[in-house]
Amino acid sequence: MDLRSPEKEHKGLFVLMALYYPVSGGFDYIAIEYITRTISEPVLIFLRMLLAALIFLIIAFVREGGIRVERRDFKWMFLAGAVGVGLYYLVEAMAIHNTSASLSSLLLATVPLFGMVSDRIFFKNHLGKVKITGVLISIVGVAFCVCFSGEDMSGNLLGVLLTLIAAALWAAYISFLKPLEGYSAITQNAVMLLIAAVVLLPLFLVNDPSQVLMITGFQWVLIVVTTVSTVVIGLLTYVVATAHLTVTTMSLVANVLPIVSIIGSFFLLHTMLTPLQLVGGALIIGSVIAVAVFGEK
Repeated sequence: MDLRSPEKEHKGLFVLMALYYPVSGGFDYIAIEYITRTISEPVLIFLRMLLAALIFLIIAFVREGGIRVERRDFKWMFLAGAVGVGLYYLVEAMAIHNTSASLSSLLLATVPLFGMVSDRIFFKNHLGKVKITGVLISIVGVAFCVCFSGEDMSGNLLGVLLTLIAAALWAAYISFLKPLEGYSAITQNAVMLLIAAVVLLPLFLVNDPSQVLMITGFQWVLIVVTTVSTVVIGLLTYVVATAHLTVTTMSLVANVLPIVSIIGSFFLLHTMLTPLQLVGGALIIGSVIAVAVFGEK
């Protein structure tokens, strides 16, 4: 089956592929919070970007015989790699480290709002009542999940600002991918991750690279596993899905991440879910499905 074919009967598959990234990202949040207790965010994110870039480069040369990018498209590749991948992951990690997980998750609900603005600016796409309603319901669902978790909703101003910036960066990343639909997902990610690693290299060098020696064996395992599952597989499926779904739909899908984080905390940290959290999760998933199924009509 050609994953890049636009047939409507494959749309459900593309929605599932888009959902994979926030699902894996929910557990990734927990890993980032744990690892950044030992090393700084720039060191961790550079290592992840470098590892992911090497993996994609190997795949690209084995499967596609190399990497070829047209000069006219390099601008979008650079923006997607530097802004949407490198800076996004760095700012996301800094946001997690500087504010509570609950508040950060709630603020990530602004991704669809940034996505709608990006959708209108870059592609002039019409936003119907279904999409707008879906975004609002999704925000309410995330609020239920976070506000009724029993956690302290306080957070410092820096963490709040960083989370909002991360939301804007991710919405921009989705838009930057649209002009690159003619390239395979492997080529896109190989180039973007390599650009991200190069952009983050100076920050790695000025943030005491010797911190690498402080990483424990278990943390190395977490770095490798989360890089492969979230960055490599996650970006691969996300790029393919982005080629077939609108910016707003892809942004809305990102709101699944908070509920996944809560579920992960339940199993890993033994945090009990409340009935209202379950209601919030149902609202999030329901809004994603509604927009995916009815939002394009």
